[in-house]
Order: sequence, then structure tokens, then C-alpha cells
Amino acid sequence: MVMMEETGKRKSTPRSKTGCKNCRLRRIKCGEERPSCSRCVKSGLNCTFDPEPESSHGSGSFLTFSMRPDESGAPSETVAGYVPPGLKRKIEAQALRTQRKSRPVTKPLRNPNEKTVEEIQDYRNELQRVSPTTTSIPFQLPGNDEEKLHFYYFRCETLHDLGGHRHLDFWGKTVISYSQEEPVVRHAVLALSAFHRNRTFNQAIYDNNSMQQYNKALREVRKLMASQSNPPIEMILICCMIFYSIETTRGDHETASKHAKSGLQILKHFYPEMRAIGGSLKTPRKRKEIDRNLLALFVGTDLSLCGQDGYNRAPDFVTTTAEERSGKTPTMPAKFTSALQASVVSNKLVNWTFQIRALILQQWQETGIPWELPPHLVKEIEIIQSELHRWTWAFRRFVQAKKLARASRDELDDILCHQHQILMFKVKFPDLLIPDPKMLAGDIAKSLQMDYETKTKYFGEILSIFETLAVEFVAKDERPRFTVFYDGSINSLSLIGIASGNDSMRQRAANLLKIWPQKSGLTDGKRIGYAIERSLEIARQRREEFPEEDKDVFQDVIMSVLQDPAFQVTGEAITPSKPLATLTAHND
Repeated sequence: MVMMEETGKRKSTPRSKTGCKNCRLRRIKCGEERPSCSRCVKSGLNCTFDPEPESSHGSGSFLTFSMRPDESGAPSETVAGYVPPGLKRKIEAQALRTQRKSRPVTKPLRNPNEKTVEEIQDYRNELQRVSPTTTSIPFQLPGNDEEKLHFYYFRCETLHDLGGHRHLDFWGKTVISYSQEEPVVRHAVLALSAFHRNRTFNQAIYDNNSMQQYNKALREVRKLMASQSNPPIEMILICCMIFYSIETTRGDHETASKHAKSGLQILKHFYPEMRAIGGSLKTPRKRKEIDRNLLALFVGTDLSLCGQDGYNRAPDFVTTTAEERSGKTPTMPAKFTSALQASVVSNKLVNWTFQIRALILQQWQETGIPWELPPHLVKEIEIIQSELHRWTWAFRRFVQAKKLARASRDELDDILCHQHQILMFKVKFPDLLIPDPKMLAGDIAKSLQMDYETKTKYFGEILSIFETLAVEFVAKDERPRFTVFYDGSINSLSLIGIASGNDSMRQRAANLLKIWPQKSGLTDGKRIGYAIERSLEIARQRREEFPEEDKDVFQDVIMSVLQDPAFQVTGEAITPSKPLATLTAHND
């Protein structure tokens, strides 16, 4: 009897974790043949496998998702998607594994929500501090209390830092509406809110909950792209923009740009005949109209990506018509009625500039003659210079009207920031349009060269704008602001502090950089401000020691200071770098 029992027993084998559902249920080894394993085929069973886990700690490279652009039976095409390399980091993987572990048995059993309640109360106190009007959650949203409060923080704080007053309609209406109906957008919004809060208050960027929400959103987007023949493009584009914002908040600009490029590629794939006319993209009749505020964000992001690529390519979207480029139709209305309208027109002018630059580079590569341009390009350059002048006057009238109408603080803040952007664009315009204006001949070359007095005048106007912002807005805002979408403030002040030939302007720029609350990506404005101030001190000593030397040594000194790894800023103090004598000798 004993012998029969022993021979009747099946040898114990480890339970399969990757086999089909039937073999795992029957506790037998699965051959894992696809699409049906051999055991299910012999038994006549319907063989099904669990979907392979979407690893969030992947290779950080582009993936391709099979999809069909229409309902026809045409062969599948592919569109690139992106898995951020930051999600494969060991610390994040370990944090997620720790979160999934069961509660230790040595601890007494308790309500699993008790800790959450304590954390939520602390979080509500924090919300009360940063937003005094926050007392309750005036909306219904799926999820626990912590998720609801993260969402409320997004509404109260995060969306205001996602691009200023101009994009409130998109973040405050379109995204909010989608997040209450679509889980994938909700996960992305909750992740962005948590990352933004951590970055704003200088807390740890890696948070279990935020990483988990981010992973969920990435997995859901990949499933949508891979499983549906006609996926919800607008929702996927919204997620791409949120992912772009998340990675910008985390300081990973390489991954952020890849998310944005994925969105642009998806747009071009599903709307190949779409063209940008009059500042907004017209979509084909066959497809659903894409939210115009979302498209405006992609157009602006497209320009930023061109800048990151060295302005050596044309933007993906053309925002001007042939009539506008020939001068037959003006590119702007008689007057601006909103900051968003002014922003759309200025983006159109910047886009037009990059298109001309690409044509000029192509012309020079084909002909090998850099000193000559075709007549139509010369005419376009003259037209766009005239349009820039018209934009400046129209925007000045708009600003004056807003001041008289007592516009809101957010709107005035946004208007002043945008005014500085267009002034800085005019300063950079010759270099953006043509790498070296000296390579041109004739009147067009002279018109592109900006003299020292004109550049100094523009720098002075930009500094006045920032000084107004510092007095009216920055000094009255106790909350440390972090602008997710590029506003250029840190870079503009840094350029003035470094490139200006006027020591007084350099000092004004340094003073602003030291107190400016915004962080512009990975650029540390406070460090640059202290570096400018220290370099001015070194340059003054150098001039006192060598009064006969005519060369402005400031440019050499500032580069030495910024490249010195020992030069650091801690709080309000500055860590000494090389001695003054060492830096002076280094630049002899």
C-alpha cells in the first residue's frame, strides 16, 4: 500500500510563473509554445497566456507599437513610443519592490488607512500653507484621499506653473476633464503633481506613489497604442505632453525631448495632411478636431526642440501661409486681444525664422556660395523684420491697455515674461536667422547686424521688465516657483550678465539671478549670479593691476569661474573657489 502511494505520486516541480493559465491551474510544466502550448493542443483546451509585463525599467530606447491608421485591413504600421531610461534606475526598482512587500507579521494588525489619514492631514496642512483657500475637495474623483489631495494640489498649484496664464485653458479645462474620465490621464496627472510638489519644496524626487502612478500611465499608453486600430489620439497626445512635463520637472531633458518628439511623430503619422494656418492647426475632416490649446503647446515645444538641436533643422509644422510669407497677407491682427493671441503670433514669427534659416543653409549647401541669397529669401527676411517691428508696437499697446484695465496678477506676470521673450528674440534674431551675417553681402547683411547701442538698449529694457517682476510679483510670493515649460528667464539674465559689455548691467543681472525663485531645468541661476558678481570683482582687480590693458577680461574670467567645480553656492553663502591671484594668473 505504501509502495503504491509512493509510485502514484507525481514528482514535485516548481510552479510555472510564465506558462499558460491552464498549465498553471493544473500545476504541470508548460512548454510555453506560442500561440498555444503542446499540452493544451493535445487536450483540446483554449490556451491563453498572461500578457507579458511592461517593464518600466527597460532599455530607455524607442519602441514601436503596431497600429492601423484606419479601419481597413491594410498591413499594420508602426509609430515610435518611448520608455524613459530614468525608470530603470536601481533605487526606483527597489522602492517599488519594497512597496509591494506584505506587512511584517510582528506588527499588530491595524486599519491600513490609519497611516494614510495621518499623512493626508499633514498634506492638507501643507496645502493650507501654500494655498490658503484650500479647505476641502470640491469635486468627485476616483481614488483614495491621498490621490484626491494630489489632484487638488495639481488644480491649485501645479497647473499655474505649467506655462503661466496662457495655457490655463488646456491644463485647467482639457486635462482636468480627461483626468476625471480616463484612468490613464488621471495616473499621469497624479504623477506630475507629486513630482512637481517634490521639486518645488526641494524634497526627494523619487517617491513611491509618484513612480507607481507614472508607471501605470506609461503602461496604459503603450497598451492603447498597440491594441487599438484607431487609438484615441488626443488623449495619447495629452499624455505625451504630461510625460514631457514630468521629465522636465525631474530635470531629465533628454527624456523629456524624446517624449515630445514621440508626440510630434504621432501627430504627423495620423494627421499627415494637417497644416498650421493662422496660428492654429487645421485638421482633416476625416478625423476628430484636436484641441487647439494642445496643438499650440506642441508648436511651441517644437520650436524649443529646434533650439536644442542647434537650430539646424526646420520645425515639423509650418505656421505661415504662402500669402503671409510673400507679404500679401499680414501675419497678425490689427491689435491683440489676449496674451495667448500674442503668443501664437510670436511663435509664428519664430517658426518662420527657423524655416528661413533652414532654406538658407540648404541653399548654401547646394550652391556652395554663402554670400548670395535668392531674391525671394531676401524679400522674406525683409518682411519678417517688418512683422517683428509691428508685433512689438502691437504688444506695447496691448500691455498699456491691460495696465489701464487692471489685469490680474497672473496675466500681467505672463505678459511681462512674454515681452522679455520677444525682446530677447530680437537680440538673437541675426544669429538665429543666419549663423554669420558677415557671410552675406549687400544691404541685407547690414540690416542684420545689430550695433552695440541697440543691443544695450534691448538689454536695458529686459532688465527693467525683470526688476518690475521682482518688485511686483517675486517679492510678494513666498512660494518657490518652478516653471515646467521654458520661459527663458534664467537664460536671458545669464546672457545679459555674461555677454553685456556694461558692468552696471552685469551687476543688475547678477542681483536678479541671486534672488530669482524659478528654476529653469538644470540651470542654476543663483550660481551664475554669484559667478558674475565674483568675476566682476576679479576683472576690476585686473584692470587696477594692468591699467594699460584695453582687453575686457571679464569674458575669460567668468568662463574660468563657471568651469571651476569647486565654485558652489550653498544657501545664501558661497563656497570659495580658486584664489583671486590664481584666477588672474590663469587668464594672463
